[in-house]
Amino acid sequence: MYHTDTLYIGTSAGLLWLDTKTDKYGKVPMPSEVSQGLNMLAPVRTDGYAWMCSQLNGIVARYHVPTRTFTVFTPKTNPALPFSKIKSIAYDSYGDVWIGGHSLARWNNSTNQFDTLITVYGGVKKFNEDMLMLNADSKGSLWIHNVENGLLEYQIKEKKWHSYSIKEGLPSDALECFSNIIGNDIWLGSANNLTRFNIQTKETVVYDFSDGYTEEVPKGKAIDFDIIANKLYLFTNQLVTEFPAQSSNKVHKANDILIQEIRINNARSVFRPSNGVSLNHNENNLSLYFSIIDYENSNYRFFYKMKEDEDWIPLKEVRTLNLSGLNPGDYIIQFKAIGKWGEQKQRAFSFVIEKPWWQSLVFSFQ
Repeated sequence: MYHTDTLYIGTSAGLLWLDTKTDKYGKVPMPSEVSQGLNMLAPVRTDGYAWMCSQLNGIVARYHVPTRTFTVFTPKTNPALPFSKIKSIAYDSYGDVWIGGHSLARWNNSTNQFDTLITVYGGVKKFNEDMLMLNADSKGSLWIHNVENGLLEYQIKEKKWHSYSIKEGLPSDALECFSNIIGNDIWLGSANNLTRFNIQTKETVVYDFSDGYTEEVPKGKAIDFDIIANKLYLFTNQLVTEFPAQSSNKVHKANDILIQEIRINNARSVFRPSNGVSLNHNENNLSLYFSIIDYENSNYRFFYKMKEDEDWIPLKEVRTLNLSGLNPGDYIIQFKAIGKWGEQKQRAFSFVIEKPWWQSLVFSFQ
């Protein structure tokens, strides 16, 4: 609320005011530059300004609450808005304002100008310009999701991107919504999971249907937080899901990753194999079956890599790794499992595929 007992409501038809005591309402008079309704409103800043935008219409407005005056920015004003497809606004910890959408721009509150424009982000899909969500924390970072690119962190002073995706433990790279930063947590909604991501430790806690998560795909881009009730609200077309902001950090211990079986050329099996298993040169099509024995938690996500300096490759919930056409040599496969409460287990498994005998002979000619 920008004024005591008065609620401002953003709509596509215009900005409305509602007197919460009398229930009277009306349209807020707007400058002539505002040809479309301002439908995304940000809170009042400590300097007395509140920022708002008309989504995808190239209009951003700065409202000075004490004087009830607007300053409007478009691509044609001076200073000019750096891009037109605007979707979101965030205030960073340095006192500046960030505008997100089909690019990312900064309003420098000290110089009163737009001084930064970013069109390429971080992560694997850094060229996907469509930024769906934007947030800021109190530690100097922006938190962003662009299409199918996981969760991005942009460290403002360092001008450095960090990417958190399935490889780092998220259940999906396609996010439907997320919350403001609450303490050190940001909540991420996807089609099948709700994830609590700790921005300090980078640990995840993943919830699914067995925990009561909705089977409907979230539609609103925001997960709203009620600071008084300490509850969060996630929206779908038919439902509102309510959940507490402080979920328990359960201490949970599980057994190590167990290699159950190697299936060789789909013809024979070695059960409970030890490290260093030796195979013939033509035994080079393998299926490795692995698991974790855990009676309390069954929804582990698995990863593997075959070289130490490689990124983890996600297997999701699949507990089989198929390898085909392997050349003779020594192999060490790293496995990683991440459980519901963020606990991680790692296991290395080694085996050898011997050279064919004719490559091992040493010939001597006189």
